[in-house]
Amino acid sequence: MIDLPLFVSPAFAAGASQKSPPNYFVLFIILLCLGKCASIAKRDTTSSKCVNALALSLIGFLFISLQPLFKDYVLHERLPMILFVMVFIIIELAAICLAVISLIDYAYHPEFVQGKKQAIGSLVLSGFLLVTFCMGFIFGAIKPSDKG
Repeated sequence: MIDLPLFVSPAFAAGASQKSPPNYFVLFIILLCLGKCASIAKRDTTSSKCVNALALSLIGFLFISLQPLFKDYVLHERLPMILFVMVFIIIELAAICLAVISLIDYAYHPEFVQGKKQAIGSLVLSGFLLVTFCMGFIFGAIKPSDKG
């Protein structure tokens, strides 16, 4: 069974204490993708801005996926969670901005033959992550608290 990151679930948005370890296989795949982005960005015919947009989007996903590891080492649960979420949102918004800028730059440089798909993938991934997070936040806010 695949364990989704905590930010997907409404319980995370509602602030419920949920003990769920991160899925290490997914973290390993994200790290492999980041390595591939680094190798693609070094090519002369690749728009490095486009590939860096995808890498930034993956870094945001990796960052929020690592949040459960740090949850046990803090005294106050909500403050680090809020900081993780704020940094995640900033990283994903930066990835969207960089992807749009890199697509505009890609259109003006015909010597680039690779990078457009990575920028589009970054837009899709960042958009999906932000929409999923917002849906979890809204459903968590609507759901009545079990704490009474």
